Amino acid sequence: LHLDVSETLLHDENVTVKSELEALRKTGVKVVLDDFGSGRSSLSCLGNAAIDGIKIDWRLMQQVPSENEASEMLAHLIDLVRARGLSVVIERVETREQVAWLARFGDMTVQGFYFSRPVSAAMLPIATRA
Repeated sequence: LHLDVSETLLHDENVTVKSELEALRKTGVKVVLDDFGSGRSSLSCLGNAAIDGIKIDWRLMQQVPSENEASEMLAHLIDLVRARGLSVVIERVETREQVAWLARFGDMTVQGFYFSRPVSAAMLPIATRA
């Protein structure tokens, strides 16, 4: 189970928030920084001990692989995140070309319409049988 949290929450000085996140992590919940690469996300977040991974914002995936510069930047970001020992989630993967481009990075969590439209909790058992 992944819990997506905002950068704002990670920078919250509230001790209760930090202890609750740590308690969740001890139960096996993975805390993932959501929308990395949008807004004011900073590379300093990659050193935050309270996260297990990052979810890369869809805007960074939008021009991959058609734009070389965007592809190169995202490739370096993925390598940097992994070098820090964090997992990577890529959101809004929509094309076969994007899937093929991401395959070179090996095991990775991806989300997007290429795989499935959003599924309600009631439909999840049916959707996972396929």
